[in-house]
Amino acid sequence: MGYIIIAKKIDHYYYNTNDDYVDSDDPAAIFGKNFRVGGAQASDDDANGYQAATNAEQTFIFRIDEYAPNGSGGYAESPQSTIYETLSFSSGDALDTYKYRVLAADTSCKYVITEITDWSWKYSPSDLVITPSAGNTPNGYSGATIVAFGDNTIPTVDGNGSPVSGGGNKTYKNSAMAKFTNEKIESRVRDVEGDTSIVENEATRAA
Repeated sequence: MGYIIIAKKIDHYYYNTNDDYVDSDDPAAIFGKNFRVGGAQASDDDANGYQAATNAEQTFIFRIDEYAPNGSGGYAESPQSTIYETLSFSSGDALDTYKYRVLAADTSCKYVITEITDWSWKYSPSDLVITPSAGNTPNGYSGATIVAFGDNTIPTVDGNGSPVSGGGNKTYKNSAMAKFTNEKIESRVRDVEGDTSIVENEATRAA
């Protein structure tokens, strides 16, 4: 019996009031002392306060494929099971923090964890750290192959994967952790509060 731990952090959350990208993890330096995470506005004169407070909001999707041993020292070519997990961020979350999802795992199996990124217009993978590193390999920044397990200590988390204030830490024996970091895409479309693109569709009657 073991564990797979998926950790996720969003890096570079913020855009300033004219919607230009700002490479900073310090919102107060950008928006002024009145900025507060989860607040409706970053400051009294910030017309884009809504965006400033909410632009970290997104759910990230992970696919976990489990491969059984093949009896010859390797693993089956096709997964014996596939599950999907999510980690969600909102404007009320603490800044610069990881969220976690802890899953039961069979340490005799191989696991391939893939962040599903094709659909996401706002964030792109920028870093991946796997522990233990020996025996485990990154598949670029959006995927990890897990065959080795060790001990990982993470904060105690709630049902949403958020660290519990004052909850201390918990150590998971026989675990492997993949810590994914995503960065906001600088060249995102900026049509509606910089958040989406409007596509005009013309309806026509069927012949």
